[in-house]
Amino acid sequence: MATAAPPAGTIGHDQAAQILRMSPAELTRLASAGIVPRVSPGIYHPGTIIGTYIEHLRAEVARLSEQLKRAQPETQDEIAHYLDISDRRLRELLAEWGISHKTTPLDQIRVRYIRKLREEAAGRADVNGEEGLVAARIRETNERADRLALQNAQLRGEFAPIELLGDVLAKTIEIMVSELEQIDAALVKVAPDLPEPARQAVLTCVNAARNKIKDRVGSLKVDDIDPADDIDGEEGDAP
Repeated sequence: MATAAPPAGTIGHDQAAQILRMSPAELTRLASAGIVPRVSPGIYHPGTIIGTYIEHLRAEVARLSEQLKRAQPETQDEIAHYLDISDRRLRELLAEWGISHKTTPLDQIRVRYIRKLREEAAGRADVNGEEGLVAARIRETNERADRLALQNAQLRGEFAPIELLGDVLAKTIEIMVSELEQIDAALVKVAPDLPEPARQAVLTCVNAARNKIKDRVGSLKVDDIDPADDIDGEEGDAP
């Protein structure tokens, strides 16, 4: 018995999966999650599913972008506020530790600061900046513990290099844009009877989304995420 054709202006499940360039099973998952709307079980409106799927891709881009931003070190002002110290005091500490707020995770700075306070409270920190043998050994032990903790966190998958997150985002966007560029051909093949105005409206939406994704990711740089607040170049901070 032949399967009944979908109502005019709509397409079936397999056709919708072809247009979105995904497997029928993946489309079922997205439809069940409410990401891709259905007219009725197994029936879709091509313009609607393309538009909602594009919004889903935009949300994924925003999520990955935010994840990359969170991977970047905080600004100097944010770190100082977090530690409840002045910018000047933060600069002094960073210089003492020989690290930069732009390349050192906030967690490491926080741990160093807590240990600094503990040493000062225990009278182990010399106000003249000269460390005794005991203090030097304590610092060396703490640094080894920091390195080991960071290595263990990386092995557990809790941290990833910023460069790796950037590569993942770039690859994801490349795939998204490539898939969007195939929608025109898929529409012609899967829904040849789709009215030209509807087809052009869909393509306009697709092209706008593709360009927006390209522009958004193309302008996302580490230097842009972490504003230029050079430690050595700032003056006039309150003590």
